[in-house]
Amino acid sequence: MRHKPAVTLLLLLSGTVFLFPTASSEESSWSHDDYLYLLEMSSFDESIVAGEMGTLTVDVGANTPVVVHIELKGRFSWGDWVFHSSEVQVGAGESTVASEVYVPYKTLTEPASYFYYYVYVTFPLSPWSSEAWGAIQNVSVMAPEDVSHEELVAYMSHLKWLVDTSSLPLRERGRLLSRLDSAGEMIDSAFEIGGNLNKLHGAVGQLRAFICNLTDDDDLSAYLDAGLWIEQASFIVERLCSV
Repeated sequence: MRHKPAVTLLLLLSGTVFLFPTASSEESSWSHDDYLYLLEMSSFDESIVAGEMGTLTVDVGANTPVVVHIELKGRFSWGDWVFHSSEVQVGAGESTVASEVYVPYKTLTEPASYFYYYVYVTFPLSPWSSEAWGAIQNVSVMAPEDVSHEELVAYMSHLKWLVDTSSLPLRERGRLLSRLDSAGEMIDSAFEIGGNLNKLHGAVGQLRAFICNLTDDDDLSAYLDAGLWIEQASFIVERLCSV
């Protein structure tokens, strides 16, 4: 569903202006002789699908050339992370920028509290080098309706990377990675021969064994990221059972 949000401008003492969605239905614009007088996400996909492209349209009005930056970000307990970014330079006057934003599969397994589009501008002809105005809009990320090999490979690769780059002792890491390698090979084989259910069931078994390794070992269960790995592996199991 595409929405046309109202936007309110907030002028800070630093000279930075942020635009935040509000319930107001009034037209959003702000005039300044030297800089920007319009920045609005005029339409966007409220729900975006992992592994696909989200679309949004940005209306820009400026009295100088500006660079429009478009990002998909996630909010985490430790800060924000950019999952996709692009930029478009527009001339002075009013412009409409249509953009596609790629939604990585791993957004479904990341522990983000929410995701949002962030649009801001910079002024290439200005001494300012940091972002000057910005607009945000929260979006929801959904799983694809059909489970694909590409999707499962993305989940498995991300989980393996997290385990492999962890600070666990080599022996424990090797034991966990062995389970994930076996599950990954079974998933690959299942799709190579047309969705063999026995192979998929075997992958589910390996992932459940991976989870048991984490929950049954006191040292592993106490590891800082163990809970996240269990959640991610459980999600992959859920997706496998949906094939």
